[in-house]
Amino acid sequence: MLRKKNGVAWCVFLTLMVGLLPAFAWGDGDWTRWRGNQLNGATSVSESLHVGEEGYGLKLTWKKELGSAYSSISVKDNRAITMFSDGTEDFVVSMKEDTGEEQWRYKIGEAYKGHNGSHDGPNSTPIIDGDRVYGLGAFGELFALQLDTGKVIWQTHLVNDHQGVIPGHGFTTVPVVFDDMLIVETGAEQKAISAFSASDGKLVWSAGNDQINYESPITATLAGVPHVICAGGQFVFGLNPKTGAKYWEYEHNTQGGGMNPLAIGKDRLFLASNGRESTMIQITGEADALQVKELWRSPNMTRSFNVPVEHKGFLFGYTGRFLTCLNAETGEIAWKSRPPGDGFLIVVDDFLVIQTKNGTMHVAKAAGDDYHELASTEIFDSIVWTPPSFASGKIFTRSLEDIAAVEVAKVDQVLVETEPPAAAMLANSKFQMFINEVSKSTDKKEKIEAFINQQKQFPIIEGDTYAHFLYYGEARDIALIGDMIDTNTEMPLVNVPGTNLFYASFELPADTRLNYRFNKDFGQATLDPRNDQTVPSFFGDISQIAMPKWHQPDHFKAPEGGLKGTLDTFGFDSKVLENNRNITVYLPPGYEKATTKYPTVYVNNGAMAISAAQVPNSIENLIRANKIPPVVAVFIDAPNSGQEYARGQRDGFAQMIAEEIVPAIDAKYRTQANAASRAFMGCDEGGYAAIYTAFKHPGVFSMLGGQSTHLLNGNGGEEILAIVNDSEKQPVRFYLDWGKYEYRNEQGNYNWATLNRSFVELLKGKGYQVDGGEHPEGWGWASWRNYTDKVLLNFFATPPTGSGAK
Repeated sequence: MLRKKNGVAWCVFLTLMVGLLPAFAWGDGDWTRWRGNQLNGATSVSESLHVGEEGYGLKLTWKKELGSAYSSISVKDNRAITMFSDGTEDFVVSMKEDTGEEQWRYKIGEAYKGHNGSHDGPNSTPIIDGDRVYGLGAFGELFALQLDTGKVIWQTHLVNDHQGVIPGHGFTTVPVVFDDMLIVETGAEQKAISAFSASDGKLVWSAGNDQINYESPITATLAGVPHVICAGGQFVFGLNPKTGAKYWEYEHNTQGGGMNPLAIGKDRLFLASNGRESTMIQITGEADALQVKELWRSPNMTRSFNVPVEHKGFLFGYTGRFLTCLNAETGEIAWKSRPPGDGFLIVVDDFLVIQTKNGTMHVAKAAGDDYHELASTEIFDSIVWTPPSFASGKIFTRSLEDIAAVEVAKVDQVLVETEPPAAAMLANSKFQMFINEVSKSTDKKEKIEAFINQQKQFPIIEGDTYAHFLYYGEARDIALIGDMIDTNTEMPLVNVPGTNLFYASFELPADTRLNYRFNKDFGQATLDPRNDQTVPSFFGDISQIAMPKWHQPDHFKAPEGGLKGTLDTFGFDSKVLENNRNITVYLPPGYEKATTKYPTVYVNNGAMAISAAQVPNSIENLIRANKIPPVVAVFIDAPNSGQEYARGQRDGFAQMIAEEIVPAIDAKYRTQANAASRAFMGCDEGGYAAIYTAFKHPGVFSMLGGQSTHLLNGNGGEEILAIVNDSEKQPVRFYLDWGKYEYRNEQGNYNWATLNRSFVELLKGKGYQVDGGEHPEGWGWASWRNYTDKVLLNFFATPPTGSGAK
């Protein structure tokens, strides 16, 4: 029995149960690169050892500590070769495949540091070809080594020597060898992919124009023509591997990066990524007139960095966190399964070998009827982001901290047991006592329905701190998504056997308010059908739970008699960013008849701040209550907020605000045209943009507000910390708040609340006044709008409220 760190427990088979499980055979061979020798994540075996006999299962052969990296393991001639980081430098290392003993290591260079939720170390996988090892460092170091000694034969640099563009998390692409050339995706203009001489590293050809992120080329013969296939952010290219001449291109429109093509049969390519759609295409025609035909598209086998594998007419991979099997001919779902958990898979003969991110390894039939698990065991305590490899009758696998080899051998037999998530049950609660009673009852349905009919609200709140989430209805699987668990994860609800009742229980502070929704049958997001409390979010309406001591604020409700101020919307053309956006200006009651000049608050994410957060209502209610003076509010839309606020266009956005929009507003409206009377606020990346603008253009704003401020490294986090650290103290003050249940993910290595707390300490250390603090809620408009009054009062009430961020 195994309990994982995130509370999710899986059945762990340490043996194969006699009489119930079929035998399967594994053998030896090499695995010389990422996705195996055939570039398809699959291998067949010759000499075999038979498993399925009494007492046989998965056994750990050896396990060694190893530094962080996303690199998988290539195996040949008793050498298991991968990459790692010691935190200071990145390396290639060769280890004996039978013991894990180190044979040699090669220093690539400076360690590539994790950011934006990623971890330290190289991303690519070394490949073995003949007596050489080829590798690519995260910064762009391309090199060839001697297989026996690790000594360098040649090296070049994709960025310094060939104008390559480093992706957001460093170079991840794995090269491929064709004849005497090493082919690698480089991402430079008109150099999406390049071929280098395998003997000396000199450039042979370059082709294609596309953004490269986490894609790797493959070679395949399609329609009888040898290809090298290169996928990028927008296109897939079919090229002549000898010259780089383009046979065809296909715009995939999958809305994601990390596409790695899978060649199937004589003429098909399956294209899946971490985007929203996957697609199957067919290549037809002759070498001088090849054509691309789209066969089908699917929303499945998406939102995952696992690369699917094809076996006997079925595709095996992940849709988000769910193991998925598709009919390769039609794209239709054959089955989905929550077990064994999110991870990475390969195919060995007729079996799936799956390494989960939580550290467990599983073997299952590669079958189209359902998920049939045959064996599993725990390998790692640390997070896994790497697919396994198979060679010499062993599975080679690694986590961010360890590397291991697993074999089929005698193991101790244990019973198959399951265990619900740790947070799903509150043993001492009245609700759990009811569940225990129902589980033993012969009239389960009657008891459940009577119990549900007695409840006054859902989720059921017991006392001040127990919250019970229920789903009652026909379903195969129900999971909870919400602020109470890690972002981008979900908790499967416990099913009462023999019923349609699913539940999960939590102990929450009495003043907490959180957002949530259910995921029904592996992907159908739904509101809680028994809870009529819904709130706005980026994804549409979402259910909320409010514990007994949380109090609903009323400042954002429609003012009595309706809004008396006016909203003036107009289009604004920016010369700096060369685009257009809407700006909506709130003018307080009496503006038309007055001659007064007004203080101003600028608000990012303008349309959502008006519709979801109801900021104009908050402003007017505070004005009517004489808590703040009449103010003008400027709501600014961002047609490309993902780039304008915190990333590549942040400097242009800041310049547009300071040099174009503020002067335009001061010219058009009666505003107090000085920094002392101007505030700038936003949520998440909008908060980042407000602060960044003020430091980039001092003397424009004096009051800055950020709610759940985006501070993630790799997406602007380092830059905003640097500009605050390096600038002389500015005449500005801050209101910053965030939720206790903010964006966070242990596997992804990020936590918004931790980042915001650290930022407050940085600002205080620089001598700034910082008000606000942490509240018992999560991330999103439903939380941010509850505290808009505090932001505005901090800006405009006299004296400013607040006693410092907690």
